[in-house]
Amino acid sequence: MKTGCLILAGGKSSRMGRQKSSLKIKGMTFLERLTEELSGYGEVLVSVDRFDRHKEILIPMIEDLYPDHGPMGGIYSAFAAGNFDRLLTVPCDVPLFSGELAEKLCELSDEDADAVIMRTKDGRIHPLCGMYQSSCLPVLRECLEKRELRMMQALGKMKVIFAEAGEDSWQLQNINTPEEYRLLVETYSNT
Repeated sequence: MKTGCLILAGGKSSRMGRQKSSLKIKGMTFLERLTEELSGYGEVLVSVDRFDRHKEILIPMIEDLYPDHGPMGGIYSAFAAGNFDRLLTVPCDVPLFSGELAEKLCELSDEDADAVIMRTKDGRIHPLCGMYQSSCLPVLRECLEKRELRMMQALGKMKVIFAEAGEDSWQLQNINTPEEYRLLVETYSNT
């Protein structure tokens, strides 16, 4: 079974005002940190909207086949480019995601499901932190062609298993604004 890892970095970063993949925590960019955490789970690729907008990224990139179709387009494009059986996905703005969470997704992906998705202990679902099987491709293609781009809507058409983050739920913290980034740096600069 061929597994790939996809870091989703193709967003416009409008609330942050700059590319989130190049933000740093403890001396490493978000992208470098996630690449290190995911390195044991298959080939690591980065999903981008357009190559020319991300010249700072040095690891292999996948350009969206469906421009301006969000993360769903990125996931679909990675499957098409890499010929994977399954794809571990993490957005670049979840920089604390760990190999332990990746392991939970991998363990559950052997079940009969189209996707395994992370869920925090408060019940919040993180559709971009997951393991997608190639069996999800017909649903993704249909949603992309109809421009139904909400991942939760697509998941509603798939067989999904939830991986419980439990006490590790803090690792799913999403960093979207300068204030969230400032708090992250303050919190982890002394750890």
